This record gives sequence, structure tokens and C-alpha cells, in this order.
Amino acid sequence: MEYQTIINERHGAVARIITNRPRYKNAQSRLMIEELDHAFAVANADDDVHVIILAAAGDTFSSGHDLGTPEEKADMRQRPVPKRVSGQYGLSRSLFLDATLRWRNLDKPTIAQVQGKCIFGGWMFAAAMDLIVASDDAQFLPALMQYFSVPWDIPIRKAKEAMFRSRFISADEACRLGFVNQVVPRAQLEAETLALAREIADNDPFTLRMVKWATNAAQDAMGFSEAVRNAHSLELETLAELGLVGGALLLGFVATLVLATIRSRRRPGALARAETAAVGAACAVWLAHSAVDWDWQLPAYTGLVLVLAAPLYPYGRRRRSRRRARFAP
Repeated sequence: MEYQTIINERHGAVARIITNRPRYKNAQSRLMIEELDHAFAVANADDDVHVIILAAAGDTFSSGHDLGTPEEKADMRQRPVPKRVSGQYGLSRSLFLDATLRWRNLDKPTIAQVQGKCIFGGWMFAAAMDLIVASDDAQFLPALMQYFSVPWDIPIRKAKEAMFRSRFISADEACRLGFVNQVVPRAQLEAETLALAREIADNDPFTLRMVKWATNAAQDAMGFSEAVRNAHSLELETLAELGLVGGALLLGFVATLVLATIRSRRRPGALARAETAAVGAACAVWLAHSAVDWDWQLPAYTGLVLVLAAPLYPYGRRRRSRRRARFAP
């Protein structure tokens, strides 16, 4: 398979899979996740591969999910997903939950090689690996994500604090909290990660597999996989509620314009004033669209243009000019 968004390398018994979208800070497009899933499966099935490294090209490990790059939009047009809740849920579960759980449950040890920012979905990718080696400039930002492993990755009160405050966790702090295994200078990140992988790869593959299976089973006995799957539904429910709020704002905006048009027959200046007042509603709709990434761009942008053009209407100006003339000395 010829990859477009990742690079696949072999270093003896170590396979290194590199996300290769540095232009977009390695934002996680659907195609990237599909290619990663394929590359992980190939490496997992190769008996000559003992350890797998997940790395990233450029200065950023991952900026999170791809929310609308030109390539992602083109892919979504070519392979559309139903806009119903069922379609969005299916896509989210397939890409961000099922795939990530598969990577977590690979038969072979995996290592995340993290540099720069590791945001939201980037945390998911790193957390799905068995070990994490981070550069000294790495920063991690957790949130309620589709693969919600944060309460398992760091102590629960630290997890709540980081998410309540929406703050970055430095590489050194992440190491102290147990999320990161090693912190190394940025210039030595690749070499140190590869050295660790080769050290692990020298061990018996069967023993490594049994150790990983037993460790993951112990975590699952404490409820890990069930909790992650349940949290995915909560994350999607949060987005759905944001969508309902945005939809209500959009309806309110349209109703405001209709009412203003009716009133303008009696009071010409009312239309301009009402449209100007609706700027906030249009901006709120746009922000809601950005939050949930639904197809409200056209009505939101069109409404915003109309609203911003309202001061150009002559009605309000004529009325203001008459008032000034009336009170002129």
C-alpha cells in the first residue's frame, strides 16, 4: 500500500511509523488514521518486527483532529458520511475509538516518540502506545476525548485539574505523573527512542507478547476498556448538545431578520438596527459551527455578511440626519 500521510521505516527488528503532515501540525485526518491502522496491522503481522515506534515529522507531534484542512474536506466530499447522528457516531467510533483500542492491544510493544505540542487527539495517539519517550520541549494537553484514557494515564486529581483548567502539562511534569517514561533533549529524541526500542526488541518476542497481554488484561479487569467505550458516548453527547445550541442560535438569527423586515415597513430604521444587533447572533452561530464542525458555514457566513452590511442601508442614516437637522442650532 502506498501511503500519502505517513512514512513507514524499518530499522532491523524495529518498525517506525511516522505521521507526515507537518504543514498541518500532523492534524489527524481520516486518511491518516486509516493509513496508520493499516501500517500497524502490517507491522503486527510481521514476525521480523518486535517493536513499533509511532513518531511524527516536523516540530509538532499532533495538533489533534483535522477539523477542516482542504485535503480532509476533499476526502469527505469523495467519501461522504451521513450527517445524521448515526453517521457521525459511526465515523467517530471507527476512527477515534475502535482504531485506537486496536493499537493499544497490538501484540507487540509500542513506543510513542513525542516532540512539541501533543494536543487532544495527539494525547490519544500517545496514550495508546505502551511507552512514551518525550523531548524536553514536549507539552501535553488532555481533554474529554473519544479515547478517554486520561484518568488512567495520570492521577485522577491531576487529570481533573489539567482538564478543568485546560492547561498544558510539560514533559517533566508528565514524567513525574507517570504518563511519560523518559524525557530527553530534543536533538537526541530519535536516537534515544530507537535505542530503547532496540533494547526491548532484543528480548524474546513471545515473552514480550505475554507480558503485554497480561498487563493489559490487568488494566481491563479494573475497567479500562469499558470506561473508555462509555466515555466515547459522553464525548459525542457533548458535541450533540453544542449542536442543538448552535441550531437554536441560527433559528433565532433568522427569526430576528424576518421580524426586522416586517417592522421595517413601519419604521425604516428598524431593519438596520435589528440587523446590526444580530451580529452577535451570527458570530455565535459561526462559533458553534466551528465547535462541532457541522455544515452551517454557508448560512452563517452569508448571514454575517448581510448583517455587517446593515449600516450601509440608507434608512437609518436618513433618520439620523433628520434628527440632527431638527436639533441643530
